[in-house]
Amino acid sequence: MTRRPPRDTENTTPKDFPNVSPDVVDLHPTSDIRFVMRDVGALTSDVKALQKSVEQLDQNDRKLQGIINQIRGGLIAAGIVGSLAIGLFMWLFSEKLDNMKDALLAPPAQTQSVPAQPKP
Repeated sequence: MTRRPPRDTENTTPKDFPNVSPDVVDLHPTSDIRFVMRDVGALTSDVKALQKSVEQLDQNDRKLQGIINQIRGGLIAAGIVGSLAIGLFMWLFSEKLDNMKDALLAPPAQTQSVPAQPKP
């Protein structure tokens, strides 16, 4: 025959519970909650200030991009006008410029004649 295991009386669930209030420790004391709420409020105001700063930087960036685009357009327009002006100048004065080039590159003209040396 098999034997029954001994009954464990120490590790069993009690049938009756004591009629006293348990000693519960407060997980979050009120002072800690106030501290957290105060810090959350401070962080919220800091985030709002940061958002305003970012919006102002974004507006300044748009203004600077507009100025840069205007300068770039002005430089392109000045380049085109300058090229046209140089082309017009060259077309109007091409004959005079060719004469000046020929005068500068031509060998020097002799203004005095070299006396002939007598033969010995």
